[in-house]
Amino acid sequence: MHSEDAFDLLEDEFEDDDTTTLGHHMIDELRDKLYYMRLIEHECPKLVAFRKPFVPPSPDRPLIVRSIDYAGEEHPVTNKRAMTVSVDELPLHSERAKHKVKLLAGTRWTPSPPKDAGVQGSAVWANGFIKISCEDFPDPAMNLKWIRDTLVRLCKEANKPDDQFQLSELPVDMRHVFAQRKKAKKGDHIRDRVFHKPTIYDFPAEWLKPEHRRPVQQIPEQFAAAADGIMSAARNADWDDNVLAQKMHSQWAGEADGFEVPRTSKGKVDKAKLEEKLRNIDPALLDAYRASASALQKPAPKTEARP
Repeated sequence: MHSEDAFDLLEDEFEDDDTTTLGHHMIDELRDKLYYMRLIEHECPKLVAFRKPFVPPSPDRPLIVRSIDYAGEEHPVTNKRAMTVSVDELPLHSERAKHKVKLLAGTRWTPSPPKDAGVQGSAVWANGFIKISCEDFPDPAMNLKWIRDTLVRLCKEANKPDDQFQLSELPVDMRHVFAQRKKAKKGDHIRDRVFHKPTIYDFPAEWLKPEHRRPVQQIPEQFAAAADGIMSAARNADWDDNVLAQKMHSQWAGEADGFEVPRTSKGKVDKAKLEEKLRNIDPALLDAYRASASALQKPAPKTEARP
């Protein structure tokens, strides 16, 4: 091509035979979509070779670690690690040590599992959960190592006998829990909903589908037997306090002495305060009591279809 011909190309007028700049951007987006669609079509079937069966974690691995990844992209939050564990699954020697670890954990302890912890919704709350997170170090393994060391020191300190301060005699500070519930504005800070929020398990078991019912293996046999005895005594309209105390398991003999059923001003049983008393004796007893109470409920009435 001659140099003069090149200058002739510059003099050609635009004849509206090309799309606009916005149109070119749309075409580029379509190219990107087609690129990923081809990857899904041709490359994803090769991932079947890396498929592994799911193996649930064993009881000796109670820690639940949460991490965030942006598919290889660099982000400061990818180094963060968050660990959640149930207090009942920690190597603590006594109930006194469990109470002490709640005091030492401070605001990191909550009676219910955190929403982003990965804990099953059917898990029994019992003595609550501890969540520890760290993002101070540049490597994820270093953050996880710090969390692990902190948890080990926490358990060692909780298992030590009380010193002159008598930490195990102090009540658990719940101000951070009530502040979170009040800020959420869902009504969980009233009527003791912090400890037992209404769930699907509050419905009678006969009303629920089999897959929605509470697993029976979560309630120990001794708790279930004691709860059945309590409910058999509760069927009596008078709620005999002596019979109720006698039906309780022998391991609660000390707490059962002088057990009185709380009542309202009208003489009716105050179920909220009764559940509070049972929870103070043992949280598992409260779960068993609720399960037995649900089992004693009458099934829903059947409606016959009109001809």
